[in-house]
Amino acid sequence: MVSRTIHIPSRTVDISSFAEALGGLRTWPKGQRLPTAYKLLMQRCGLSQAEAAEFHEVGLDTVKSWCAGRNPAPAAALAELRQLHLAISLAATRLAEKAVKRLRGGTVELGVVDDDRAALALGFPCVGAHEAALGLTLALLGDVVVVFRPHARGLLTASVKG
Repeated sequence: MVSRTIHIPSRTVDISSFAEALGGLRTWPKGQRLPTAYKLLMQRCGLSQAEAAEFHEVGLDTVKSWCAGRNPAPAAALAELRQLHLAISLAATRLAEKAVKRLRGGTVELGVVDDDRAALALGFPCVGAHEAALGLTLALLGDVVVVFRPHARGLLTASVKG
Protein backbone atom coordinates (compact mmCIF):
# COMPACT_ATOMS: atom_id res chain seq x y z
CA MET A 1 0.00 0.00 0.00
CA VAL A 2 1.39 3.36 -1.07
CA SER A 3 1.04 6.05 1.59
CA ARG A 4 -0.23 9.37 0.26
CA THR A 5 0.05 12.35 2.56
CA ILE A 6 -1.29 15.87 2.30
CA HIS A 7 0.62 18.54 4.22
CA ILE A 8 -1.56 21.25 5.66
CA PRO A 9 0.17 24.04 7.62
CA SER A 10 -1.39 23.09 10.95
CA ARG A 11 -1.44 19.30 10.54
CA THR A 12 -0.62 16.30 8.35
CA VAL A 13 -3.48 14.16 7.06
CA ASP A 14 -2.93 10.59 5.85
CA ILE A 15 -5.31 9.91 2.98
CA SER A 16 -4.42 6.21 2.60
CA SER A 17 -7.40 5.05 4.66
CA PHE A 18 -9.68 7.32 2.64
CA ALA A 19 -8.38 5.82 -0.61
CA GLU A 20 -8.83 2.29 0.79
CA ALA A 21 -12.43 3.09 1.74
CA LEU A 22 -13.04 4.10 -1.87
CA GLY A 23 -11.59 0.83 -3.14
CA GLY A 24 -8.09 2.06 -3.87
CA LEU A 25 -6.57 5.07 -5.53
CA ARG A 26 -8.55 6.09 -8.58
CA THR A 27 -7.20 5.42 -12.04
CA TRP A 28 -8.79 6.26 -15.40
CA PRO A 29 -9.84 3.24 -17.47
CA LYS A 30 -8.47 3.24 -21.00
CA GLY A 31 -10.77 5.18 -23.30
CA GLN A 32 -12.60 7.03 -20.51
CA ARG A 33 -12.64 10.80 -20.87
CA LEU A 34 -10.83 12.82 -18.27
CA PRO A 35 -12.74 15.69 -16.67
CA THR A 36 -12.42 19.04 -18.41
CA ALA A 37 -11.17 22.18 -16.71
CA TYR A 38 -14.59 23.69 -17.31
CA LYS A 39 -16.43 20.80 -15.62
CA LEU A 40 -14.12 20.84 -12.60
CA LEU A 41 -14.50 24.59 -12.10
CA MET A 42 -18.27 24.41 -12.60
CA GLN A 43 -18.57 21.70 -9.95
CA ARG A 44 -16.30 23.51 -7.48
CA CYS A 45 -18.51 26.57 -7.87
CA GLY A 46 -21.55 24.50 -6.90
CA LEU A 47 -23.27 24.94 -10.26
CA SER A 48 -25.35 22.35 -12.07
CA GLN A 49 -25.11 22.31 -15.86
CA ALA A 50 -28.44 24.15 -16.08
CA GLU A 51 -27.26 26.78 -13.58
CA ALA A 52 -23.99 27.18 -15.46
CA ALA A 53 -25.91 27.71 -18.71
CA GLU A 54 -27.94 30.45 -17.04
CA PHE A 55 -24.81 31.94 -15.43
CA HIS A 56 -23.06 32.21 -18.82
CA GLU A 57 -26.26 33.04 -20.71
CA VAL A 58 -25.77 30.13 -23.12
CA GLY A 59 -27.80 27.03 -23.96
CA LEU A 60 -27.73 23.92 -21.80
CA ASP A 61 -26.39 21.87 -24.72
CA THR A 62 -23.44 24.26 -24.98
CA VAL A 63 -22.49 23.68 -21.33
CA LYS A 64 -22.95 19.92 -21.73
CA SER A 65 -20.58 20.05 -24.70
CA TRP A 66 -17.98 21.99 -22.68
CA CYS A 67 -18.28 19.53 -19.77
CA ALA A 68 -17.89 16.50 -22.02
CA GLY A 69 -14.97 18.01 -23.88
CA ARG A 70 -16.70 17.82 -27.27
CA ASN A 71 -16.06 21.55 -27.68
CA PRO A 72 -13.54 23.59 -25.72
CA ALA A 73 -15.01 26.13 -23.34
CA PRO A 74 -14.15 29.68 -24.39
CA ALA A 75 -11.52 31.46 -22.33
CA ALA A 76 -14.17 33.97 -21.23
CA ALA A 77 -16.36 31.21 -19.74
CA LEU A 78 -13.40 29.75 -17.85
CA ALA A 79 -12.49 33.23 -16.62
CA GLU A 80 -16.04 33.77 -15.36
CA LEU A 81 -15.91 30.51 -13.39
CA ARG A 82 -12.46 31.36 -12.00
CA GLN A 83 -13.79 34.73 -10.89
CA LEU A 84 -16.83 33.08 -9.27
CA HIS A 85 -14.61 30.54 -7.51
CA LEU A 86 -12.40 33.32 -6.21
CA ALA A 87 -15.47 35.18 -4.92
CA ILE A 88 -16.71 31.98 -3.23
CA SER A 89 -13.29 31.43 -1.64
CA LEU A 90 -13.08 35.01 -0.37
CA ALA A 91 -16.63 34.82 1.02
CA ALA A 92 -15.73 31.59 2.81
CA THR A 93 -12.57 33.11 4.29
CA ARG A 94 -14.44 36.19 5.54
CA LEU A 95 -17.20 34.01 7.01
CA ALA A 96 -14.69 31.77 8.80
CA GLU A 97 -12.99 34.82 10.32
CA LYS A 98 -16.34 36.18 11.56
CA ALA A 99 -17.41 32.75 12.82
CA VAL A 100 -14.29 32.37 14.97
CA LYS A 101 -15.19 35.65 16.71
CA ARG A 102 -18.71 34.35 17.48
CA LEU A 103 -17.71 30.96 18.85
CA ARG A 104 -19.64 29.87 21.91
CA GLY A 105 -18.31 26.70 23.49
CA GLY A 106 -16.68 25.57 20.25
CA THR A 107 -19.94 25.95 18.31
CA VAL A 108 -21.13 28.53 15.79
CA GLU A 109 -24.43 28.93 13.95
CA LEU A 110 -24.44 29.70 10.23
CA GLY A 111 -27.33 30.59 7.96
CA VAL A 112 -28.20 28.61 4.83
CA VAL A 113 -30.33 30.11 2.05
CA ASP A 114 -33.20 28.04 0.72
CA ASP A 115 -33.71 29.48 -2.76
CA ASP A 116 -31.83 31.12 -5.61
CA ARG A 117 -33.43 34.50 -4.94
CA ALA A 118 -31.93 34.59 -1.46
CA ALA A 119 -28.58 33.44 -2.87
CA LEU A 120 -28.69 36.23 -5.47
CA ALA A 121 -29.33 38.77 -2.71
CA LEU A 122 -26.01 37.65 -1.17
CA GLY A 123 -24.18 37.91 -4.50
CA PHE A 124 -24.22 34.22 -5.48
CA PRO A 125 -25.78 33.00 -8.74
CA CYS A 126 -27.62 30.10 -7.03
CA VAL A 127 -28.01 28.09 -3.83
CA GLY A 128 -25.28 25.68 -4.95
CA ALA A 129 -22.69 28.46 -5.10
CA HIS A 130 -23.70 29.62 -1.61
CA GLU A 131 -23.36 26.06 -0.35
CA ALA A 132 -19.91 25.84 -1.98
CA ALA A 133 -18.87 28.84 0.13
CA LEU A 134 -20.30 27.21 3.26
CA GLY A 135 -18.42 24.00 2.48
CA LEU A 136 -15.13 25.88 2.18
CA THR A 137 -15.95 27.66 5.44
CA LEU A 138 -16.40 24.29 7.16
CA ALA A 139 -12.99 23.21 5.89
CA LEU A 140 -11.40 26.41 7.16
CA LEU A 141 -13.00 26.13 10.60
CA GLY A 142 -11.52 22.70 11.28
CA ASP A 143 -12.83 21.20 14.52
CA VAL A 144 -15.42 23.91 15.17
CA VAL A 145 -18.94 22.51 15.45
CA VAL A 146 -21.18 24.26 12.93
CA VAL A 147 -24.95 24.28 13.33
CA PHE A 148 -26.85 25.29 10.20
CA ARG A 149 -30.05 27.27 10.48
CA PRO A 150 -32.33 28.80 7.85
CA HIS A 151 -30.82 32.16 6.92
CA ALA A 152 -32.28 35.01 8.94
CA ARG A 153 -31.27 38.53 9.87
CA GLY A 154 -28.43 38.60 12.40
CA LEU A 155 -27.25 35.07 11.56
CA LEU A 156 -23.82 34.70 9.98
CA THR A 157 -23.75 33.45 6.41
CA ALA A 158 -21.52 33.60 3.36
CA SER A 159 -21.87 36.69 1.20
CA VAL A 160 -20.02 37.91 -1.86
CA LYS A 161 -21.21 41.43 -1.09
CA GLY A 162 -18.85 41.81 1.85
